[in-house]
Amino acid sequence: MGPPVIFLIILIFIAIIAYLSNEADNEKYLKISSKSPIKDESNESSPSLKKDIEADHEEEVTNVEVEPTEENTLKLESINEAFLYANNLQSEGDHDKAANIYLYVLDLINKDDSADSELQGNIFVEKIGDETHFIPLESIYFNLGKALLNLELYDKAKESFANAIAANEDVDAIFHHHLGISKIQLGDFSSCIKDFSNSIEKDSNYFNSYYMRAVAYSSDDSKYRDYKKAIRDLNKYLDFDPQDKAALDLLSKIELITSKSSKAESKITRGEAIFMCIKQFKEKLSIQNTNWSTINSDGTWSVEPNLNRAKKDWYLILYNNKSNKIHLFKVPQNDKVYDKLYTRKDRPVFRLVFDVDDKNFKEKQKNINFKKFHIGSTSSKSSLEEESGDLAVYGTEIYSSIKGSVSGEFIENHENDLQTINNWIESYDQEDSEVSLAELIFLRVQLSLVLKKKIMSIIGDLSNLINNHESFRPNEGELGASLYDKVYNVSMYN
Repeated sequence: MGPPVIFLIILIFIAIIAYLSNEADNEKYLKISSKSPIKDESNESSPSLKKDIEADHEEEVTNVEVEPTEENTLKLESINEAFLYANNLQSEGDHDKAANIYLYVLDLINKDDSADSELQGNIFVEKIGDETHFIPLESIYFNLGKALLNLELYDKAKESFANAIAANEDVDAIFHHHLGISKIQLGDFSSCIKDFSNSIEKDSNYFNSYYMRAVAYSSDDSKYRDYKKAIRDLNKYLDFDPQDKAALDLLSKIELITSKSSKAESKITRGEAIFMCIKQFKEKLSIQNTNWSTINSDGTWSVEPNLNRAKKDWYLILYNNKSNKIHLFKVPQNDKVYDKLYTRKDRPVFRLVFDVDDKNFKEKQKNINFKKFHIGSTSSKSSLEEESGDLAVYGTEIYSSIKGSVSGEFIENHENDLQTINNWIESYDQEDSEVSLAELIFLRVQLSLVLKKKIMSIIGDLSNLINNHESFRPNEGELGASLYDKVYNVSMYN
């Protein structure tokens, strides 16, 4: 690589930085991010995990590096009193001192040779005068584990929770749950699944374990990654807490990943489905007024229409890419159904979920029958074969709709739009298209900016335009025009 090329790359990166920092309208378009379903990839504890740990505040919580030195300062009359004192320190947030006393208590129990006290199985029985105290070993280990977890001593916490379960296999769900949490904090997203499953087996209503098992199933670091199971667990958890933002965000990220996969297997694009519905049913569908779904990895259809959909008639397309059936629905503006639809609290959208069924269309979130909105169904295979010539002509209208929606408010379908444009570019035939290849490439640039795709692929498209489509120029002020000019100037300079 010669000096001029290196210099060109440096200038391009300078241009990128300048563009991303100075483009006044950039924030408006760069709203959608497709990251890993795991919420926090840093070394810090995930906020969702901290939330989950703190949620069980009725149990003692602690964690710290400890040495059993409290015996030199404690003036307590019994082991039971020391245990209760440590619990009180936990509730006050003094996890360091509490952990020391828990260790002190365990040390005393192991050393105790009093005739009036003994360890009976998992219960330490202590007799003080006329009183008899019963202290379960699993409770001491569990509270110690919570202390160590809060102090971020995850290895020691894991050992304490394991000791608690070993002391009494018939412990409650929360013991297994916290053993799983300590493993996740250590980066083990595989064996923790068994712990959360054990928790759920103990108590099917311990919903935090459904959420944490979904985190494990959706992690790239899990040997058992399974998005379908993660979605199933998240839906179960959301039955308990429908507005939990962390769970809703994780569900959205997983569904984005799985929808990309299912759409890659899809036989038609959204634009083609809209075209076929227009031809078959004579309805006025467009990119702007239509939501669609192919089959998700969990075997459902799902869409999240913007709340503003309620102000105008809009269309829903459910595509069964297994049976090649396309189902079209029209939902009227201001219909009473909007009062019943499930609404997300963390973003301005409805959420609709359907089982894949070519005859029954019942929305699962609120048990609403969408058959009254059903216009009709058609076969995607036969429609494409019959109308292949018209599809090329109609492509101009689809292009215009996508182009017009780039800066619009309904951006939930832009991943589908990008797939449509990619397909057109790959199979471009100038004789059959009224839209130039340069226009399609620049539209891909715009959609890639909206979806925050890799900047080098965007620059690659812009360089292609500059070098191979010299007559093309974007309109002044439109999304991507400023970046085009900067890359163009750098190219001309060299």
